[in-house]
Formats: sequence, structure tokens, C-alpha cells
Amino acid sequence: MTLLNGTGSTLLPLPIGTTGVYTQGAGTSLNLRISSATVFGNVQAAGPSFIADGSLVNVDVAGVFASGTSFNVVNGVGGTGVGAVTITDNSLFYSFTAPSTTEDLILTAVLNS
Repeated sequence: MTLLNGTGSTLLPLPIGTTGVYTQGAGTSLNLRISSATVFGNVQAAGPSFIADGSLVNVDVAGVFASGTSFNVVNGVGGTGVGAVTITDNSLFYSFTAPSTTEDLILTAVLNS
């Protein structure tokens, strides 16, 4: 079984997979690139995933997509425990929201006005 443990930061331009559990601790960063509605960095875990309160998600916007587009960036089998995360991005045009949930970490793009 492979275990991915978020203890630092890595840029994910495309999906990665694990045969086990993905965990991300408080103060650590998940850095991902979103190029389009279908091409974006994400984690596909074969087991459950856990993202602690105080985790960071940094989005590198490298393309254009519609406001309201959703991106499933952490998908754990059996769900993902998502705490209160801080989301940052490099875009003047978009911001992103993500609810605290027991489901997957899903970012939704919002077009800035």
C-alpha cells in the first residue's frame, strides 16, 4: 500500500494516484495547476483522504474556464475529511471556494467582478 503524506509542498500539474491513504497536515500546501475544466492537478486515492484544518491549497491558473466550474482535487474512496482550508491563486480573473466537508475536496471557480 502506498501512503501519500502531505508534509511539504509539490506542484501537481496533472493527476497523481495512490493505492492507499492521502493525508495533508495543518500548515502544509497542496499546489496544483488548473489548465482547463478537464486538465488539472489532483489526487486520486484508493483509500480515504484527510485534509486538516489550516491546510493550504495554492492554485496556479494556467487556462480559461467558465465561472462555476468545479474541480475535484482530492478524491478519496469512502470520502475525504476536509477541514477549513485556505485557498490562494495567481489569477486576477478567478477566485476559488471549497466547503469543509466529509466528501471530496472540490474547488469551485468564481469569476471575479
